[in-house]
Amino acid sequence: MLPVLLSAQTRSIRGAVLDMETQISLPGANVALLQPADSSLVRGTVTNAEGEFAIEGLNSGVYLLRTSFLGYHPQYRDVDVRTGDRSNVTVVLERSAIALQAVEVEEQIHQSVQRGDTTEFNAGAFKVNPDADTEDLILKMPGVSIEGGQVQAQGEEVKQVMVDGKPFFGEDARATLRNLPAEVVDKIQISDYKSDQSRFTGFDDGEEGKTINIVTKPEFRNGTFGRVYGGYGDEGRYKAGGNVNFFNDARRITLLFQTNNINQQNFSPDDLSGVAGAAGGGRGGRGGRGRFGGGTGNFAINARDGIATTTAGGLNFSDEWGKKLKINASYFYNRTDRVVENSIFREFVLPDSDGLNYDEREELNEITDQHRVNMRLEYEIDSMNSVIFTPSVTYTSSRGNSSLLGANRDVSGLLNTVDRGFDTELQSLNISAPILFQHKFRTPRRTLSVQLTPGYNRDRGQNFLFSENRFFEDSLFVDSLDQEGQLFVEGYNVSSNVAYTEPVGEKGMIQVSWNSSYTISDSRNEVFSRNPLTGAYDLRDSLLNNVFESTYHTQRLGTEYRHNWEKLQITLGLSYQWAELSAVQQFPVALDGLQNFNAVLPNARITYKFDRNRNFRLFYRASNNPPSIQQLQNVVNNSNPVRLTIGNPDLKQDYRHGMFMRYAASNPEKSTTSFIGGGFSYTNNFIGDATTVARTDTVLAGGVPLPRGAQLVQPVNLDGQLGVRVFGSFGLPVKSLKSNLNINGSARYSRTPGLINGDLNWSNTPSLGLGLTLGSNISESVDFTLSSNTAHNWVFNTLQPELNSSFWSQRTRGEVIVILFKSVVFTLSADHQYFDGLSEGFNQNFVLLNSGLGYKFLKNRRAELRLQAFDLLGANVSVQREFSDVFIEDRQVNVLQRFFMLTFTYNIRNFSGPLPGSEQRQMWR
Repeated sequence: MLPVLLSAQTRSIRGAVLDMETQISLPGANVALLQPADSSLVRGTVTNAEGEFAIEGLNSGVYLLRTSFLGYHPQYRDVDVRTGDRSNVTVVLERSAIALQAVEVEEQIHQSVQRGDTTEFNAGAFKVNPDADTEDLILKMPGVSIEGGQVQAQGEEVKQVMVDGKPFFGEDARATLRNLPAEVVDKIQISDYKSDQSRFTGFDDGEEGKTINIVTKPEFRNGTFGRVYGGYGDEGRYKAGGNVNFFNDARRITLLFQTNNINQQNFSPDDLSGVAGAAGGGRGGRGGRGRFGGGTGNFAINARDGIATTTAGGLNFSDEWGKKLKINASYFYNRTDRVVENSIFREFVLPDSDGLNYDEREELNEITDQHRVNMRLEYEIDSMNSVIFTPSVTYTSSRGNSSLLGANRDVSGLLNTVDRGFDTELQSLNISAPILFQHKFRTPRRTLSVQLTPGYNRDRGQNFLFSENRFFEDSLFVDSLDQEGQLFVEGYNVSSNVAYTEPVGEKGMIQVSWNSSYTISDSRNEVFSRNPLTGAYDLRDSLLNNVFESTYHTQRLGTEYRHNWEKLQITLGLSYQWAELSAVQQFPVALDGLQNFNAVLPNARITYKFDRNRNFRLFYRASNNPPSIQQLQNVVNNSNPVRLTIGNPDLKQDYRHGMFMRYAASNPEKSTTSFIGGGFSYTNNFIGDATTVARTDTVLAGGVPLPRGAQLVQPVNLDGQLGVRVFGSFGLPVKSLKSNLNINGSARYSRTPGLINGDLNWSNTPSLGLGLTLGSNISESVDFTLSSNTAHNWVFNTLQPELNSSFWSQRTRGEVIVILFKSVVFTLSADHQYFDGLSEGFNQNFVLLNSGLGYKFLKNRRAELRLQAFDLLGANVSVQREFSDVFIEDRQVNVLQRFFMLTFTYNIRNFSGPLPGSEQRQMWR
């Protein structure tokens, strides 16, 4: 039976095929157009590398569309092509547990495939021990690493980890990776991070970073699983915690808890920086990307590393209520009590140097409490309209104290010393409530989206500073400080973004967007000296007091055009941005500054697909970033009396060019994966530092005293900041060893300008890195990883080239886990670290040796008792080198050393498999 003919004009059907859980496209899916009466074939095709298909030359009528893909339930749907020249459909397929199991053996030999801009790794190709978590699993995959506590993938920071396409504990990557067992993982999908509005419009919005989506095995999507543990060791060391996941199809609940005093944090440490991480310390850095309130530098301890006692707990909930509402919500609490002992040696780069250096010993203690609430609501009003609401609230409080002994020296001897005690309390509140409305018109690819993002932040703090400063000139001069500080910072922000897309022919598309933002920040810094007569802190210090307000208002109008060919996609865009920056000071001196900026911001994106598994991408974007209120505020920060910092109300916004390119390829037949990328940035009006080092006792403008050898650091705008990086990775199987080998390399170069006593210094810092990782793929009973990473860094300064230096860092690590007789677990790890080229006393060459012996028992060996030894040789140390346009700094910090611990662990496993009837529901979805 033929479809009813309405005209002689031919029609077409275009569409895309997606995975239901992850919304990732499915290249190679079979699409067949059938006659409704007898299911005879009319036309057929397969989806391309983007998961898209097109069937041309159809007569007007109603057809039956059948879509199938290996490992998924087939889907049937009616398609009406009686009106209009073209019909557009999106097909969503659900994975089939039975089908997946049937092809599991074949898929295990394939490490990865490339699906558009998504690299998909098959978890079965990377064997780990039964107790491994997802973090252990992904670290065996090419291009994935953890640097400075942050998860990196393909050279970029991982901003979000999803589970089956759903958020998990907000955007805390490590909370997901460390609390999800590796055995539940089917696939790991790595793609570019995109905002909700960008995914809807199809146009990039400049967000950088990566998203990891964890696709779970179908048999683990209905049931209860998790782990609980508790351990105690010598010297009072302990750990306890666990996580329990309740999965019931769309409804998923996760509970997690941990407490320990052995430096274990199953969440991202950067999330603790709501207070401490806002500290200034004099570095200008880049403004405008972070919290719009800012300005807590004189009230933060900024404790890093050291030994931490942690207590944390959280709840994650996701569900679908009816057919139109999806909800995801999480709450997370953590307390960290950190003890840090720092040793610092800092060598300054000065014109006509007299060998100025700074030596410091500091003891810190900071207790930080943080509450985080994240929510995501997706409501589908109808087939054309939807709303996404993603509010978040973070409240952080900290209290801490530090004691510091520091000394400045030059070739003539001791210049000055500081003996400082510091106590502080700080509370911080951050609220954000983005809401996005999305509308699809009946004309395909014509859309309208409107996003509104209000925000609020508040900081309140109090500190007490006591410092005795000794200055050695012709005679000894002693100056002391005994003062109280109070801080109140409040900021409001509202931004909006309206985007309209319109198709241009069959292969083109245009977007017109308008963005507006308004930010206002108020800051009140009050400092009182102790009255020797009354003992009260009631003597106002006018040099350190400041009442300041800044506003930043932008309007941006832009347009972008995207054109698609079979293998090539090009997007070109241009925006005009007007910005107004106002800085008003009310105390101690009334000042009123107003600056207007006009900028043209081009952007471009090129994608070329050589074939299904190889592609090349290039991105370019120009952007502006304003200074923060801390950088604008003309108030002295004397938390270190021999290194003062002060803001600059005349700062301008910067102008940055950024370009990034990458080539990605997968060869499923050979199980190889390769990735090469590079980035380039060039910034004018870069917010750098102007450092004044007093040659003699000096009084600066405004009456600020600066004794000989002390420094004053102020942010200034400088042109010509440059950054270049190239990196790559290659993964391949080593069949003779039943293992996978990952090779990675990197090269970086940065050029940072700075002013030192009025002279311009260029700090040039190239570096090279090479890494090898050999991970076993033998069985769950034998799991080993061998890795070696070597880096060589150089520092070249145009002022004082005789201080140019280089240093090496090398780390070789081996870890093996063997399970004997299915019950006896033996673990051994050796970590060799080598540092050379640092300051005297900081070079290190040591081996960190850990070992453990455990026994599994109870039903299905779900319980385990394990004795572990950490740092058997008592050799653990931690050293770091940091450098800026002004100085080179070496730092050593206290670490955990040898201890023993006995731990009991119980694994929770109770699964019921996929819900009955899921196949029937999907067929007519």
